[in-house]
Amino acid sequence: MPTTVILATPKRLQGKCLPGSPPRDERLTSILQNALPPRMNDFTEERGTYEDWITWGVYNLANGMTTWATEIKPEGTVDALYEREVANVVASLPRTAPAIEADLETEESGIELVEITEGVILSIERETDRRLYGVFTGTDGDPVDFVAVQTSLRKDRILRRTPLSLATHPMRGADGSSLLFEGYHGWHLGTPTAGPGSPEAIVLQRYPVPKLEWPEAKSQYRNLIVLRDRFMGSLIGGAIGDGLGGPVDGLSRAKVHARLGPLGVEDLPPEGARWSDATQLSVEVARSLAEHGGHSDPADFAARLVAWRPTGHGVGPATQAAAAALADGEPWYEIGPRLDSSDNGAAVRSGPIGLVHSGETNATALLREAVRFALPTHGGKVGIAAAVAVAAAVGYLARLASTGSTTFEVGAFLDFVATAIGEIEVEPTPTRRPPVRSIYLRDRIRRIETWLERTPEAVFDRIWTGDFALESVPAAIYCFLRAPDRPKDALLTAANASHETAAIGSITGNLVGAWVGADRLRDELPGWWASVERLDELLALSDLLVDTSADLAEGEEPPLSPLG
Repeated sequence: MPTTVILATPKRLQGKCLPGSPPRDERLTSILQNALPPRMNDFTEERGTYEDWITWGVYNLANGMTTWATEIKPEGTVDALYEREVANVVASLPRTAPAIEADLETEESGIELVEITEGVILSIERETDRRLYGVFTGTDGDPVDFVAVQTSLRKDRILRRTPLSLATHPMRGADGSSLLFEGYHGWHLGTPTAGPGSPEAIVLQRYPVPKLEWPEAKSQYRNLIVLRDRFMGSLIGGAIGDGLGGPVDGLSRAKVHARLGPLGVEDLPPEGARWSDATQLSVEVARSLAEHGGHSDPADFAARLVAWRPTGHGVGPATQAAAAALADGEPWYEIGPRLDSSDNGAAVRSGPIGLVHSGETNATALLREAVRFALPTHGGKVGIAAAVAVAAAVGYLARLASTGSTTFEVGAFLDFVATAIGEIEVEPTPTRRPPVRSIYLRDRIRRIETWLERTPEAVFDRIWTGDFALESVPAAIYCFLRAPDRPKDALLTAANASHETAAIGSITGNLVGAWVGADRLRDELPGWWASVERLDELLALSDLLVDTSADLAEGEEPPLSPLG
């Protein structure tokens, strides 16, 4: 079956190392002549033999790297080494289908199609240096399987193998042309949709985000042990909050008290913390992030929404309508703007985005990804802004905790979240409860600090707690800030907020878990922890998110702590 083998030159070289380029040959000759044996220990500088690293060297060569040669025995040429270790091996494989004609090389792309025959598809994502490998297998030339294999920058660690759908990740178009394209986050397989002037890009321009810097951290290092604890805490905390608020979701305070007594919700129901759509969709976002290097893959997430819809619990009207439209084939970037929803359906699933992108140099990519994950179902400015706000808040707290902070300034936290959404809202939005007035979500978020001395009842009566994101998202942030270091108090305040309690509880749990971590939740709330539905699945998913976040941050400053 035909397969393409690709060499990708890192973008920073700007095509200067393409085959036949004099600078390329000169550079590689110099590297080969001055090569040293490989370092076996980076701390002692102990060196091994050249043969120890031949496999690693070929691996890097096949991915378009140039510095690999410093660890390879300086004999022959790079081209000869590649021919012996890769090209000859590929050529020796049995041919079951005719080779595909190679695509044209361009100086701008830095891509060289070396061989098109039986073998492996190699590509590199330039901005993050993540490697993606695809393998077709089939009978009589018919492709039946396409698998992505992700490795970290540690070069010897395979993170995961992920089956991909040929429907959403095709290799070639109807005319036989290659569908390898350079997207926002690097090289991808599939149909490009976000190029300049594309319909998707035009829609995304309606929701601009700022270049947002993280606050100054206590340490330049992120402790991976603490980070893992916070990721786990945020996912489990969200599920607990969902489980507390779910049984009384949609009820007024009077009805809750009539059913449960004057104190309202005090504990989980006997069946434990069951998932509503809030946790279900958070999990789908997390899975999509983990399987696509921390970035949004609209086709993948759209497919997840369609598959989830028949069994979804408590599906909101906007999400329900969007999933139906996606199933009918409507482009994902058209649905949200057409529905123009500003309910909290996108916000409740945005926590994992904040976690995964909390280790990057700045928060800008986090904000962009939150917009892209929201758009398939929501297009109202407040609905999009609320999703970005939740992602930014979760990322802020997880980052602070992982860099050693044990306290945070409420005003600075709220200002960061409000700044994250400051460019999305172009005009104030009318409230839906009397007295009707027009306000910005960003302004309401900044005012939360002034609410902290008031009783929850007074706050909720003032802002209301419906599914409108202008109400429920500030309510959740208030519940967290009222007791950031007392997870039980924060979660019960959310569960007793009335009306949209599943969403408010879930977002509050995402925030409090990102701040205090899993160990605190497990130690202080052991019964609640143990009763979370599909707990093991959430724990495993949090590990995948940590690995994804660590790989996004590799090669950037600040690095991960050696303690991690």
